[in-house]
Amino acid sequence: MTNDQAAVEKTVHAFYENVSGPAECKRDSDALRGVFCDGATVFKYPSWDPAESHPTAMDAASYVARLTRSLDNACFFERHGGGHTEIGWGVAQVWSRFESTDDPTFASIERTGLNLFQLVRIGSEWKIASLIYEQDADPS
Repeated sequence: MTNDQAAVEKTVHAFYENVSGPAECKRDSDALRGVFCDGATVFKYPSWDPAESHPTAMDAASYVARLTRSLDNACFFERHGGGHTEIGWGVAQVWSRFESTDDPTFASIERTGLNLFQLVRIGSEWKIASLIYEQDADPS
């Protein structure tokens, strides 16, 4: 594994680590904001819900504030469940199939979907410049 591969994986892992935790665990919004670069954007894409016809766009700070408010009292764990990574000199793209649950052992998966991370190199670090995510259709 190259240094760039390790650094990109570290950033994506930090994202998942900072959104995950038990209900009594207040999320670290500063650490979560820290994986994003200045000017980063986040898009929630409504892939399967016909009532939502357009993606919702927000800046990373708004996304982090919204996410930490909703997760601070929730038992929620999300992890990378496989995917593909491409790394150039200053840009990287990670297709990450996510799995989420309220079970820290991931014995039962409640939701799956896709997180598409686009990262940029800033000095020796890799930061998320954009995140597009969609949840898979409800299997029921």
